[in-house]
Amino acid sequence: MLCPCCKQEMPGTRLTISLDTNVVSSPQGTAKLRPRTAEFVSILQKAGPRGIEYERIATLMWGAQAHEIDNDNNLKTHACQARRALKPLGYTVAVQRSFGYRLAAL
Repeated sequence: MLCPCCKQEMPGTRLTISLDTNVVSSPQGTAKLRPRTAEFVSILQKAGPRGIEYERIATLMWGAQAHEIDNDNNLKTHACQARRALKPLGYTVAVQRSFGYRLAAL
């Protein structure tokens, strides 16, 4: 998929994520993720190159219970797990300070 602004390939478009099996695949290989981490990566992929806000990720992952959960720690944990799994596949989770996260190619 090409970015509508710059016409370059968008990060994460070569990733395939199965939320049924929690497996993420790229031309470089595959990785098995925990269910919530797979959901986290899927959210980042759908958000595109501009990323997505911390609060929006929490709402999408935990719904109405998002305010009851330690979102900061949980999101950091999922980001760390995703980074470890995605690195061999050529991707990482980039932090956008005071905003959120985005999927990025290495």
